[in-house]
Amino acid sequence: MVDDINLSPTEIDSLKESLETNSKKLETGCWIYPFNADVKKYPSISIRGKRWKLSRLSYVLYYSAFDSCLFVLHICDTPACINPIHLRVGTQKQNMSDCAKKNRLNHSGSIYKIITTTHANNQKPTANNSVPTPIRANLKAS
Repeated sequence: MVDDINLSPTEIDSLKESLETNSKKLETGCWIYPFNADVKKYPSISIRGKRWKLSRLSYVLYYSAFDSCLFVLHICDTPACINPIHLRVGTQKQNMSDCAKKNRLNHSGSIYKIITTTHANNQKPTANNSVPTPIRANLKAS
């Protein structure tokens, strides 16, 4: 099954404009959408009765539809970020491998809470998609 938005080009442009206009732009390049975040800090909206995480919606709007069994991964490690440049598609295995490389797994294998520490330190995502060392240290200490 493919995640497809089924909107007209005018509706897509209007939605993109709304997301860009209503997002707070951080020095890190993240676009933080300040409304409708769930407990894990992922913002979402409903479109024609379907609930969309905005990171997933942003990817579909700016790039293309993709298989619904895939995940949208945040290069910046900020759940509230909807900047399409900070997003990529991957499998759950890739997502968990990424978490492990960035020391975001605890001993039971669950993911640490992601806090937007990166933004507090005005650090940008690195080219190799890893969290900068000071951030890893902060997450380990949690």
